[in-house]
Amino acid sequence: MAPQPPAVQVPPPAPGPGAGPVEVDPTSESAVTFLRALRAAEIPTSRSGRAEIETAAVICEELGQGVTADKIARTVPAALPSVPRRQAAEVVDLAKDLYC
Repeated sequence: MAPQPPAVQVPPPAPGPGAGPVEVDPTSESAVTFLRALRAAEIPTSRSGRAEIETAAVICEELGQGVTADKIARTVPAALPSVPRRQAAEVVDLAKDLYC
């Protein structure tokens, strides 16, 4: 019997924004600045801003893992349904510039 090749380990896919709870502080300076920028850009936000801050934290994690901003932007509307696709890239840019 011929030896079997070693099994290939495939890492699980990185979670998209909103894939799970992320520990965030909505009162931190970066969180407040990020939320103000979203609102100034007329990007819809929740009353508490918690979902947006959690999404920003995941965006930062994914950018740190080398995921492209374009790829992340395609997942933003799933995490933040009130954000139109046309504004998703702006959410990623603001998170990168103000939250990460």
